[in-house]
Amino acid sequence: MFLSVIIPVYNAAPYLRRCIDSVVAQDMGDELELLLIDDGSTDLSGAICDEYSSRYGWIRTFHTANGGVGKARNYGIERVRGEYFTFIDADDFIDLGLYKKIFRLHEENPSDLYVFGYKDYPERDGGVHLLKQRYCADNEALAQLYLQMKRDYLMFPVFNKIFKSDKCASCRFLVDLHYYEDCLFSLDCLKNVK
Repeated sequence: MFLSVIIPVYNAAPYLRRCIDSVVAQDMGDELELLLIDDGSTDLSGAICDEYSSRYGWIRTFHTANGGVGKARNYGIERVRGEYFTFIDADDFIDLGLYKKIFRLHEENPSDLYVFGYKDYPERDGGVHLLKQRYCADNEALAQLYLQMKRDYLMFPVFNKIFKSDKCASCRFLVDLHYYEDCLFSLDCLKNVK
């Protein structure tokens, strides 16, 4: 299996179906699994997760006591089966065909980490964060890419990255931080990839 997608869920009922449907629409067959980590939601989020798990065999739902987004993401990392893993926030969604495009890119140029752009939604001033396609074959190219990603706000989030499991599944989110924990996780993974 190519990719495990982890969605931490906490009281996201108004947005959750759109998020999950955007993953379902990727149409990746056996190359994709979705892990829904219900982080002690008190709204209908847990029931929505269960509904999708009962409909699709490749979607797994886990219900945990509320511990925050970092703890929920760590819980998901510990359960991935894919060669790679990624994250989506429960109030976000992904473009049609995104994972399939990265899968094809992987078949041509295997990598330890894939990074892609994103759009703020609703779109704000400068709300599109783009990354030109390139392959980093050495540490110098990776260092230059890091600087560009930092400048263009692509380094900070985890939802725009696909991490190789055998390189990054040992990394964890700090659970006592409530800001920039995703940036620290990305940096921790970055030191493991080539």
